[in-house]
Amino acid sequence: MNQDVKAVWVEALRSGNFAQTNSQLIALDEEDTPNGYCCLGVIMEVRGCQKDEDGQFVNTGRFDLLDETLLLPSSSSDFISPSLGKRWGITPDQQAKLARFNDDGKSFKWIAYYIERYL
Repeated sequence: MNQDVKAVWVEALRSGNFAQTNSQLIALDEEDTPNGYCCLGVIMEVRGCQKDEDGQFVNTGRFDLLDETLLLPSSSSDFISPSLGKRWGITPDQQAKLARFNDDGKSFKWIAYYIERYL
């Protein structure tokens, strides 16, 4: 995994700044404000990708890629897009495992430890 991406991700997961949700990357409330994140949604957020009021992922201007529009997942996706995952060095199998940990109730701190140790 890209070590810079990993460091930012692990720090964000441990920060306490993100409420945890499951079954979607980023959950929005009635006012389209993020109110929960999957562990994979946290990395999307801290790397500059957010959901808009239509539930589509958009670049907030902080995105770290040249052609981000080709790399954003669909709004219904539970995973990072394959091309973005490749850029960041996280495979679909690794994403599935992390999503399973998240949806099974493992804490963000536990997931951060796993990422740090095994990815």
